[in-house]
Amino acid sequence: MVCFYTPLQKRKQLAKLTAKEQFVFTLVRLRRNPSLEMLCDIFGITTGTGSRIFITWILFLEKELGFLLPFSTKEELKEISKPNCFKKDCFKNLRAIIDCTEFYIEKPGKPSSQRSTYSQYKSSNTFKLLISMSPILHFNFVSKLYSGSISDKEIVNVSGFLEKLNPGDAVMADKGFNIQDLLALHNTALIAPPMMRKNNVSARASTATRRVATSRVHIERMIRQLKLFNFIRGVIPLSCKPYVSSVVTVCAILVNLQPSIIKEK
Repeated sequence: MVCFYTPLQKRKQLAKLTAKEQFVFTLVRLRRNPSLEMLCDIFGITTGTGSRIFITWILFLEKELGFLLPFSTKEELKEISKPNCFKKDCFKNLRAIIDCTEFYIEKPGKPSSQRSTYSQYKSSNTFKLLISMSPILHFNFVSKLYSGSISDKEIVNVSGFLEKLNPGDAVMADKGFNIQDLLALHNTALIAPPMMRKNNVSARASTATRRVATSRVHIERMIRQLKLFNFIRGVIPLSCKPYVSSVVTVCAILVNLQPSIIKEK
């Protein structure tokens, strides 16, 4: 049996849930991602109403909680205690640790879209994200999602991340980020593991690699925290494309509200 709702009935459906209930509805869908039909049935609303509630709250949270993704200045970072791994003199100008991560998406129908979203690294269709973490272990920059075929260097260039930097800053990245020339244009430095040739590994290069790897591992741990939100953990439907970047941003904000991944003694 098909039910048809008049505009008045739709408004009554929306009014059934208080603001707190709508907020809980949104958080449950983000974290657990049950089927929309099941979640709406639990809350006693139609799927159309549930979808509107979710999108409205995602856009609202992204706008109102944006201050929880602060790109702290070096002066602000000096006032906050850093984890021991970031207290070394070689990291004194470090302002951001960056990495890229990908999210699986439903395979597009158009061949051109399949090519643009196909990731060689994942061997699947994906959206790609540039994300940055500060030395005090919180996300400070989240790009919008790009097609999976984009390179790490290109996403750094077009995402708006470079505009956040000031002269004298340093950025930490994996050796796959060949962005020295982009950073040089902003008078900033790259901290990355040195390129080493086989059978020609110096003790100095080995120490530098170990220091960077020990510090960089924390952004990988933060990304794992981000992907605990089941809405973005599985295959994302293409119908979510208009607002999925906002979803990822809200999830990153929620990660920032969680306890630190490092428990210093």
